[in-house]
Amino acid sequence: MKPSMKRTAGYIAFLYAAVGCAWILLSDLAVESIVRDPAIIIRLQIYKGFAFVLLTAAMLYVILRRRLVAVENAQKHLEQFKFIVEHAGQEIYLVDKNGNIVYANHAAAKSLGYTADEMVRMSLSDFDQVYGPPFEAHFEKLKKDGVISPFETTHMAMDGTLIPKEMRSVFLHMGKEDLICGFGFDITRRKQNEEALIAEKELLAVTLASIGDGVITTDVAGNVTTINQVAESLTGWTQEDARGRKITEVFDIIDGASGKRCPNPVETVTASGQTQTLCENIILISKEKKKFLIADSGAPITDRNNQLIGVVLVFRDITEKQKLIEAAQNTDKLESLGLLAGGIAHDFNNLLGGVFGYIELGKLKNTDPEAAKLLDKALDAIEKARSLTRQLLTFAQGGDPIKKQQLLYPFIQETTTFLLSGTNISYRFDVAEDLWPCYFDENQIRQVIENIITNACQAMVNGGILEISAKNKVMGKSAAASATDHYVEISIKDDGMGIPRNILPHIFDPYFTTKAKAHGIGLTTCFSIIKRHNGFMDVTSESGKGSTFHIYLPAADLPGEKTAVQADKHLV
Repeated sequence: MKPSMKRTAGYIAFLYAAVGCAWILLSDLAVESIVRDPAIIIRLQIYKGFAFVLLTAAMLYVILRRRLVAVENAQKHLEQFKFIVEHAGQEIYLVDKNGNIVYANHAAAKSLGYTADEMVRMSLSDFDQVYGPPFEAHFEKLKKDGVISPFETTHMAMDGTLIPKEMRSVFLHMGKEDLICGFGFDITRRKQNEEALIAEKELLAVTLASIGDGVITTDVAGNVTTINQVAESLTGWTQEDARGRKITEVFDIIDGASGKRCPNPVETVTASGQTQTLCENIILISKEKKKFLIADSGAPITDRNNQLIGVVLVFRDITEKQKLIEAAQNTDKLESLGLLAGGIAHDFNNLLGGVFGYIELGKLKNTDPEAAKLLDKALDAIEKARSLTRQLLTFAQGGDPIKKQQLLYPFIQETTTFLLSGTNISYRFDVAEDLWPCYFDENQIRQVIENIITNACQAMVNGGILEISAKNKVMGKSAAASATDHYVEISIKDDGMGIPRNILPHIFDPYFTTKAKAHGIGLTTCFSIIKRHNGFMDVTSESGKGSTFHIYLPAADLPGEKTAVQADKHLV
């Protein structure tokens, strides 16, 4: 019985006793003071008893009527509350301290496939896969805290289906009994959406990882949100380090021609609201200060309401592609010049032959010793001219190289050692142990290496170190090279004065030279020889910091063969 009901019962009992005692005492005193006749007194006592019964009956009627109205109202409210609880879309459970179900509403019973009557004969452990077995600890914690933050559990329906639920629990003390009131929500759809979102993110991650281009996304403020693996490789920033940083910090780009920093690509796209192809000749500077020539574009990211929410940048490394394009351009140019040079060299060589013959006849008829010396000098000059003519013919016609399959090492080492003996230039080799064999003409490739090393020595006037490396390289196929994509790359690096940027594009041009006594066809001849080997050349240089010539020769079709020579890492 509730305390309020106990107080009401005590109040009624006390009131009845008080009124009864007061009536008996006061009525007896009044009768004795007024009436002396015993017969009348007896009659009055009877009437007094009737009056007392009627008075107390009236009082009880009023009190009970009020209580009945209150009980009816309470019963009505209880029915309304029960109706609400039963028809609530939320699952509601009452559980005692032993984990037994005291009450379960219609939604709770329906979610598990039971009736409400079946539920109240069950224990929490019969269907709760998480909190059923360790319920005692859960109960004590809830009794102590009064309420527990929402948590997830799993209920097993009557047919064995596992249903993910989110529960909220509060502690109740009802009379002498401690109970838990649990509110449950079926979160199956939410879990499915979460799994779909995870799957979508995984698909996006796989897609980004499989894209050959670098991809960076940002928010509207230009802060990095996503960066794929290719972009990580080019920028030097990982996803964890890049997230939240400004795009200008991660995507550091400069104009390759002027060296000036390019405009913020996110601001460019945001301002236009359209896909933008950004500046040409862009150099990306990585976190490790490596430089890559890239082609890139940017596009806005919008939501379903067409509101701008970010920017996506897509870029690719075109360094190797640009080298191949430049090599193709040089090849086209040299082919045209080669035809002209070949014709001139052939005619000039014939003229030199005639001049040489007449001088020889002059020597036979000459009797003057001084004139003989002059004629010998003329013959020497003609021989030098004929040597120059042979270089022109090599450039123009080259003669098909007599190629055979062999290893570039130790051939390169022997050529380098011979050329640098007696000089103040030190050298070192770095050769891959599994270097692929190539088809090449020893004499022609020796001529290429001699030309490059001679130029390097002339650049290192005060001595220095020449670094020669050879390694395997796989690159995209190009019309500038052979039909293969497997090459052996030979790199010859000096630490000389370097080549100025404005001169660098012209070093393979015929007759271009910065030396007073040079003809300017040495590197042109090298380029022509490598081209006839179905390879290509390029050079990287920075004024004051030296130059590196790269020679690419197609590898032979023997992928399993390796060199038997361990790379020599020692300075000589």
